Amino acid sequence: MIRQNLLHQLSQLLQRVSQSLSKPDPQNACASCFSCCTARGLTQHRVSEIEFALIEERVGQAAADRFRTYIAKKQDAQGNYVYERCPNYDWRTRGCGVYEHRPFACRVFGHLKPQGTSFPSGCYYSERAEAFPAEDYFDKVPGAQELRFLSREFSLLTPPVAAHYLDPEQPAEADVSRLGQTDPVDRALLLQLEGRLEEAAILLIEARGHRLSLYLDYCLACLLTQLEQHEPALALYETLLESLPERRDFNYYAGYHALQLGQRRRAREHFLATVEALPNHSLALGFLGYMELQQGGWLEAEVWLLRACAADPDNPYFRARLQLIREKSVGLT
Repeated sequence: MIRQNLLHQLSQLLQRVSQSLSKPDPQNACASCFSCCTARGLTQHRVSEIEFALIEERVGQAAADRFRTYIAKKQDAQGNYVYERCPNYDWRTRGCGVYEHRPFACRVFGHLKPQGTSFPSGCYYSERAEAFPAEDYFDKVPGAQELRFLSREFSLLTPPVAAHYLDPEQPAEADVSRLGQTDPVDRALLLQLEGRLEEAAILLIEARGHRLSLYLDYCLACLLTQLEQHEPALALYETLLESLPERRDFNYYAGYHALQLGQRRRAREHFLATVEALPNHSLALGFLGYMELQQGGWLEAEVWLLRACAADPDNPYFRARLQLIREKSVGLT
């Protein structure tokens, strides 16, 4: 339901963006060039995951997969691009084969140009596009802020793929030049990078009163984890799970905070839900072993910790606790 709603909002946004931009000059020769639709034409093509998903839904998975390969500029063993030309380009019509569902970047191309970027050689738009400072991108380009909002919300629908999970979550690397003061998540991240975690959390709490956002709640939950604010963090993660039950990695964080609050039964339920969906989640396995150790369940603890070691053999805490169990076993014999 959330996925379909976000894709519907994206489709409407893309239509509004196209309508808001000036119509191209009928004398332009853009259709006879298509350099921007080639792997060598532009340094990079920016397409978000939600835009790939829209193409998959409206055109088909095969088309989306080919387009993803093209956007990534993947090369074969000889160093040649798998797709020299966008696989969505239609030679018969000399135009885009997915025109109604084309990405945001394709729609705004030629109308606006961040300073420091350039168009392909001989491009009709090179002297006609309105230039603006790159740091003003999200404020200057119509629809850019809304696309980012939808992209953030969509990103929460897919659990992360990782061998090990970090605790607590740290801010992801960010291109600070693209961050601004008009977006609360940007502002919070800038504060977080300066170590001003309490101020960042207050900012996000205030922002929650202006617009509902699962992504904003997630960012706040991550901050509260770092601040060791266990009760509100637990409440947020459990609220997120109500909307995103497939995000079982959130069960781990809920379990971590429940354990810190002394709610062992609640913590165990969350950790078990985590490893049911993510069998190699080393930290959840380790906590289950630790909890069994505290209760004197040596055999049960060993089973969990052996699994934790298999998932993360370099973790010294798992090995130390296993050693403790072995020493205890020797002492009992």
